[in-house]
Amino acid sequence: MVVNVDQGTSRRADVLIAQDRIEAVAAPDTLPPEGCEVLDMSERLLIPGLINVHTHGHGFFNKGLGDRWPLELLLAAGAWMSSGRTTQDKELVGLLGAAELAAKGTTTCYDLFLELPLPTRDGMGALASAYSKVGIRAVIAPMVSDITLYDALPGLAHGLPPKMRAAVEGFRTAGYGAALEACREILKDWSSTADDIQVALAPAIPLHCSDAFLVELDRLAREFHLGIHTHLAESSLQVSAARLRYGASLVEHLEKLRLLDRRFTVAHAVWLSEGDLTMLADRGVSIAHNAGSNLRLGAGIARARDMLDRGIAVGIGTDTCSCSDHLNMFEAIRCACSVSRVRERDHGRWLTAREALFAGTVGGARVLGRDHELGRIAPGYLADIVSLDLNRPQYIPLNDAVLQIVFAEDGTGVDRVMVGGRDIVRDGRVIGIDLRQLRERASETQARLKAANEPLRQFFLRAEPHISAFYRSQVTGAANSLEG
Repeated sequence: MVVNVDQGTSRRADVLIAQDRIEAVAAPDTLPPEGCEVLDMSERLLIPGLINVHTHGHGFFNKGLGDRWPLELLLAAGAWMSSGRTTQDKELVGLLGAAELAAKGTTTCYDLFLELPLPTRDGMGALASAYSKVGIRAVIAPMVSDITLYDALPGLAHGLPPKMRAAVEGFRTAGYGAALEACREILKDWSSTADDIQVALAPAIPLHCSDAFLVELDRLAREFHLGIHTHLAESSLQVSAARLRYGASLVEHLEKLRLLDRRFTVAHAVWLSEGDLTMLADRGVSIAHNAGSNLRLGAGIARARDMLDRGIAVGIGTDTCSCSDHLNMFEAIRCACSVSRVRERDHGRWLTAREALFAGTVGGARVLGRDHELGRIAPGYLADIVSLDLNRPQYIPLNDAVLQIVFAEDGTGVDRVMVGGRDIVRDGRVIGIDLRQLRERASETQARLKAANEPLRQFFLRAEPHISAFYRSQVTGAANSLEG
């Protein structure tokens, strides 16, 4: 059974793969030509490899580290969760994440990768090596900023006790020059162990970057013909802070800086006005929809229907493990479909299962600018194919393949995953990856990093009640103002 994600249908078919691409999709028993290797997939359902358009490789180690955290607490906790890692640590973390992505049917991802204090060639290389060893495609973007959380949100630093406020002063960077030079150093002779590990640039959050830094990053991206990916209007506090700083919305400010175009991807995009969405559509900006992460952080529900109605390219992301605790694209697709039914009162505007699966495949390929070769099982496309076992309970009986993929599949049905016609998962297991050994290494690494980062954790614990108080004082007024 082969799924057509454009039509939302499935049919029996033979699929011919030549080298790394699909050569033909034909009626049953009309293939193969003589001499081909034949794989019996008669009890399988084939879908295109899923494309995760927003995650963070540095966060793959951070499952279960926070419960009732809105975005601002998560950002404040970032230093103690991700500091002190060696190059070997970064590859280990990458291997764990890449293995989970592959096992759950993801064949391509867009990774906004944070290294502290600055991005490094070795760190980027370690993450690229991890993706290559597992065998999935990736776009890795060093994530950078030159303004701290405490300076980005007006009034936050002033709400801290004097000693803590003095400590926060020490978090400030000397300026964006070092980060810009670090990015250039990585880009100027980038190489990886696979052709399909590409690079981009990621200004973390517009409010966390000075205007001069944003403009210089854009200039660097244009010089190297790269995409840019940032977090936009993820929380209501970001939107109200933008009004105070810029006297305009975040989208309006980015447009004023001439940053918005087809190379630009924004993640979350929860708190946007009609005018903001229209401007993004007019400039060809794409959106990474992270419904599960937005729910986990209480950020809100993005207007996916309005985005699609405007012709915006919308892909789906899991975000990272510190704010979703998993890298399961099936769950992310289901969540995106389901939350639209809460957001939209008119059931005729709910996302359909076909639209959700399309966003998780072709939509993701559009975000990457590769919808001519990724996201479909069709002639000329790369042979990135996920095989789902029709003997699993979620497909018995098989009434509608697409609806059951979106509403019933949880990743346990993944039997085989191909990237470019090469198996990277077989019988549900990631080839060449010993998870037991990785678990042992992860346990040792976790203990070492936990001890090394304990002072940072203690600082966060002392700051947490003050950040929470600030959040509570701001969020109700900000939300009411935006909804009004």
